[in-house]
Amino acid sequence: NNLEHIPISQQFYTGGFQNIRGFGPMSIGPGKYLSVANAELRRRITGNWWLGVFGDIGAASNRFMKDFQKSVGINGLWESPIGPVQLSLAHPFGDDRHTIRIEFNIGPDL
Repeated sequence: NNLEHIPISQQFYTGGFQNIRGFGPMSIGPGKYLSVANAELRRRITGNWWLGVFGDIGAASNRFMKDFQKSVGINGLWESPIGPVQLSLAHPFGDDRHTIRIEFNIGPDL
């Protein structure tokens, strides 16, 4: 029931690109439970260019299925010869400290 007794290597964090966009990497947590869900709809615009909308929800907390953080946004993707190049604009909800976040990623999702 106390994170002080759980080693840092076994605590969960979340947030960041392809996770809960709109929040910084590893900015949500720590916790002993991790829950994350993403939904994204992409549509080809032309050639190798795609446009999408997404919604993310998740938590890293000591209470199972509690303290969820949410974000929504849009992203663009170009299928380049070296892999996908993505630019996302995400708006987090429920936390006044965070505003719209711009995220950039090159390469495949692993």
